[in-house]
Amino acid sequence: TYLPSETPSPLVKYKEEELQNLRGDGT
Repeated sequence: TYLPSETPSPLVKYKEEELQNLRGDGT
């Protein structure tokens, strides 16, 4: 698990999109 301070910039946006997708599908 990456903390925001540890996450490389390309992955930050990817993880944000992934979290949005998970919330959209799971909620």
